[in-house]
Amino acid sequence: TPCDSTNLNLSPLCSLMNQSNTNIWGDSVKQSYKGGDRNVPEYIARVNGSTRQYYKNKNYNNQELIPALIKEREGGYNAFEKDIAIVNVFFGQPTIFEYKRSLKMTSIDFISTVGGLFGLCLGFSFISFIEILYWFVIKLGRNMTRGQN
Repeated sequence: TPCDSTNLNLSPLCSLMNQSNTNIWGDSVKQSYKGGDRNVPEYIARVNGSTRQYYKNKNYNNQELIPALIKEREGGYNAFEKDIAIVNVFFGQPTIFEYKRSLKMTSIDFISTVGGLFGLCLGFSFISFIEILYWFVIKLGRNMTRGQN
C-alpha cells in the first residue's frame, strides 16, 4: 500500500518518525573503495547513498510506455537533487489567539446577583434590610427602656 495521508503514522511502514540512513556522501565513499584492492568495511557497505533507481525491478522496467526513457534512466538519479522540494509558507498577518482565564463570578458579582434577584422577586433591597434592622433596633430599644421603667 502507498504511504499517503490515509495511513500516515498508522502503519510501521508509513511513519514520519522513521529516519532513513541515506547520506549524501554514501556513493562517493563507496566509489573510493571500489578503485583499489581494499575491501569495503561493513559499516560503509550498509550506508545508503543518494542514488535511486527509477524502476524497482525488470517488470516495472518493461511496463514503461516510452521505451526511450528506459535507456536514459538506467543509471538512476540523485535523490538529493530530484526528491527534495522547498516549500515557502507566508502568512498575511502575524496573528495569534490569546486566552485569558478569569473567575466566572467574583464575590461582588455574586452579591449583586443575589440583591438583584431579591429586588426582582421579593421587592426587597439593601435599603429595605437596613430599614427593617433600624426599626427592630428602635423597637427593641423602646421596649427595653419601657421594661426598665
